[in-house]
Amino acid sequence: MKYKVLNAHYYQLRAHSGFTLVEFLLYIGLMALIVGSITTLASVVLKSRVKANVTREVEQQGNFAMNKMILVTQNAQSINTPATGSAATTLSISTYNSSENPTIFDVQSGTIRVQRGAGLAIALTNNRVTVSGLNIQNTTATNSSTLKIQFTLSSRTTSQSREYNYSKTFYGGSTIRK
Repeated sequence: MKYKVLNAHYYQLRAHSGFTLVEFLLYIGLMALIVGSITTLASVVLKSRVKANVTREVEQQGNFAMNKMILVTQNAQSINTPATGSAATTLSISTYNSSENPTIFDVQSGTIRVQRGAGLAIALTNNRVTVSGLNIQNTTATNSSTLKIQFTLSSRTTSQSREYNYSKTFYGGSTIRK
């Protein structure tokens, strides 16, 4: 008798040990929700990383170009162009080293360049950014030769995605040391 009861109980448990359709659909729905959440999170993290890289590139390139222009002009002998009280898109200075005269900063094909004397023009910015609106204003007073420098740097991209688009305007000033 005891054997029959155990055997009947075993078959009864075995008959109900599978998943029902409702349980199966619930598990599938939970898994889809978890996978969807992980995918969304990964997408947000990747977009944030791309935006940070683009921002860092523009910031580094702009700071480098501005610092280079300020350093070179601080150690210059005189300002050739722009004339006192005017603005220009090109800066020409005379240095104490005659082989570097004139030293010229300009924008060519969206790149800030420097040319020292008869040498080749060297790009100060790379091909991942584009320069626009270079404006150099000569605000020289009686006792000091002073320049105000302004330009806008933008990330160079063909993508319409806003993660890849970033622009910043850089401002600087320089006084020639005498």
